[in-house]
Amino acid sequence: MTAKKKAAKKRVVAKKIVKKAVKAPVKKPVKALVKAAPKTAKVTLDVYDVQNVPEHQHFYFVNGVRVKNVKELAEVMDKIEQEVFDYHVTMDKNDFHSWVNGVFQDMELAEKLLGVTSPKHLQFTIYKHVADKALKKR
Repeated sequence: MTAKKKAAKKRVVAKKIVKKAVKAPVKKPVKALVKAAPKTAKVTLDVYDVQNVPEHQHFYFVNGVRVKNVKELAEVMDKIEQEVFDYHVTMDKNDFHSWVNGVFQDMELAEKLLGVTSPKHLQFTIYKHVADKALKKR
């Protein structure tokens, strides 16, 4: 066999190997990973959303928005303006801290809320606290 024929045969064999490698291995490892993945519990805000407080204990924002539990407080932070947030959180007061501490008696979360500086920061702090609490329950 000549050198040209040997080189051509090697290229054909190499192409077949590449085609097989590209098609086959993708499906098997993915299935194996999916089967091996552990089942995880669903983490929700159930820690607070069942504790709707009476109307006289709802949190009223300066713009008229009202929330009846900590879950709603976190959710409304997506829509709240920075000026409204700044009204409730100043150097001298933190209305969110006072509400969570006074109404829900959750001093741990209330303390964390003392350091918030923006609506997104408050939202993240609540979600992280609730997730940590849910994981501890397991």
